[in-house]
Amino acid sequence: MIPVQPYFLNATSRYEKHIVNRLGISHFYTFRSSNSGATSFGVPDDCLDLMICCDPENPGITVCGTGLSPRQLKIRNHCEYFGVRFLPGFDPWFLPISFSESIEKDIPLPEQVLPHHCFDLILTRRDFHSRQLLFMDMYQRGLSVSLEDTAHKTRDLIWKTHGRLSIQKIADLLGYSRPYITRVFRHAFGMSPKMFSEILRFQNSLDAIKTSANPNYMDIAIDSGYFDESHMLSTYRKFTRRTPGECHDYFQTPGYKTALKVV
Repeated sequence: MIPVQPYFLNATSRYEKHIVNRLGISHFYTFRSSNSGATSFGVPDDCLDLMICCDPENPGITVCGTGLSPRQLKIRNHCEYFGVRFLPGFDPWFLPISFSESIEKDIPLPEQVLPHHCFDLILTRRDFHSRQLLFMDMYQRGLSVSLEDTAHKTRDLIWKTHGRLSIQKIADLLGYSRPYITRVFRHAFGMSPKMFSEILRFQNSLDAIKTSANPNYMDIAIDSGYFDESHMLSTYRKFTRRTPGECHDYFQTPGYKTALKVV
């Protein structure tokens, strides 16, 4: 499952992404913000984003944490951006802030946060592919295997099952109590494992709706781990302020289809 941000495109005139899905990275993306004044907002996805504004006059780096409800994104008009979306719950090794500290925040960072002059090199390159290669070279130099602690094991079980496992089942599998699992997970990721699971179920269903020409919402709800269609509807009201049907209609609009390019 690749985390979906459908309304991110509202304020862009061009958007491309390249799926990685390994080493803690979901995908790279690039876009040019428009001057239309349209509002771009993010939906919960359990992901941390690194966004680089490549404006030669005023470049910058921002870390964008996951929201717990829809939230407006702070994007400058008529600027080129290069971004990295990390997989749910992953903390990039080079960042001075944790996943939990970034929740519902946009945090500007100094260019020195990217070692080996990576920031300056990315600004000198004009094409999407070259920027990806530069970032991956920097990223893999310092990548190390993180400790297999309880919070990370919990995160991995939730991720692999798309949020379908109950927290009690996870606690039983790992041999700990549910309160202990909840406590260590919240300490590591800034939210409860129940909320983390809820966002993953939402993202899984959103991806199914996006790729279905004529979606059966009851089947999608059950396949995504909801009790029924009403349960899924309440989640969509919470996370997008729209119904699943309204989200599907948006995916079918010419504006969405022409703005998105997967490379």
